[in-house]
Amino acid sequence: MFTSFRFQTLCLSALFLFGCATAQEARAPEQKWEAPPSAMGDVVDELHGEKIADPYRWLEDSEAPAVRTWIEAQNTYTNGLLSSIEGRSRIQERMTKLWDYERYSTPWKQGGKYFWYRNDGLQAHAVLYTAESPKAQGRVLIDPNTFSEDGTVALSGVWVSEDGSKAVYAKSDAGTDWRQLFVLDVASGELLSDHLKWIKFSSVAWTHDGAGFFYARYDAPEDPKNLEAVQQGQKLYYHRLGTEQSADQLVLERPDKPRWGFSPYVTEDGSTLLIYNWEGTEPRNRVFYVDLSKKWEVKPLLMDFDARYSVIGKVGDRLYVKTDNGAPRGRVITFEIASPEPSGWSEVIPETEHTLTGVGLVGEHFIVQTMRDAHSHVA
Repeated sequence: MFTSFRFQTLCLSALFLFGCATAQEARAPEQKWEAPPSAMGDVVDELHGEKIADPYRWLEDSEAPAVRTWIEAQNTYTNGLLSSIEGRSRIQERMTKLWDYERYSTPWKQGGKYFWYRNDGLQAHAVLYTAESPKAQGRVLIDPNTFSEDGTVALSGVWVSEDGSKAVYAKSDAGTDWRQLFVLDVASGELLSDHLKWIKFSSVAWTHDGAGFFYARYDAPEDPKNLEAVQQGQKLYYHRLGTEQSADQLVLERPDKPRWGFSPYVTEDGSTLLIYNWEGTEPRNRVFYVDLSKKWEVKPLLMDFDARYSVIGKVGDRLYVKTDNGAPRGRVITFEIASPEPSGWSEVIPETEHTLTGVGLVGEHFIVQTMRDAHSHVA
């Protein structure tokens, strides 16, 4: 979670310091470097009657022997030029020193336990810690720096059960959107047998009894090595702890809508599963729901696909929803879950001149965040 920001900052800072260093210091004796040649192919595409040359199409296959040779030559050339710059090592030492300090995320509480991320200063990945009290030093729960030797496997999500005894976590390899899910026991740190694959663009939602969780996945591709193929037909499943993924219960699929995707959310009272339905990158969504106290039946809730809808909370049979329906800058509405039609909506927080960026329901109050003159305002 720190690596991307660090890289951008290092690049900008290094450019500034490089200018200062080179302006003040004498350069090493110049060495003549010649850029390696880049062969041009004869690929030409015809689009709408126009011929467009693409002479470097051959470089798109990064695993081809010729491309690997070209990359190695370019790296040798680039590193040779950079290594000849006096002051570069001091820039690296200075930037390393500036970044070498502890960083913490905001902690959160689940089931009487506390969780937070910590980076000791120069770790490639922040480490997840847990403790029984806010004053405890805490212990390592998940260290993604141990996932791979080269640091390319990341911790891409953590979802703790309602009682804080179990945690689902996701691994992503080399920046891919594909995830694998694992489950561990929080008290012992031991990895359980559960291992789920072929997951992409999905969150996780535990049932409050801790018996399992909802998640969405795709069917395994025909060629498991071809992870770049277009994926369609996401399905929502329920996984019961200790069982094989092949035994997971199918909750929702829409083969007639292959571009639809699903994100599960269990309300804080544990009674209702909300299923957010998205389609591509559209800034709109639909919402289904399931009464978890009865036989699981998926029912429509907000299906017009005309705006964004995000459920803030559920009190009794009433939902509180943040939406931009009829309010481009956002508002909060409420309605009975059995009567979700617009005619039954009541407005709780109206739209204002300031964009509503976040709302939380805490006890009898709403914590409201708006954007005012490029900064957040909380009320």
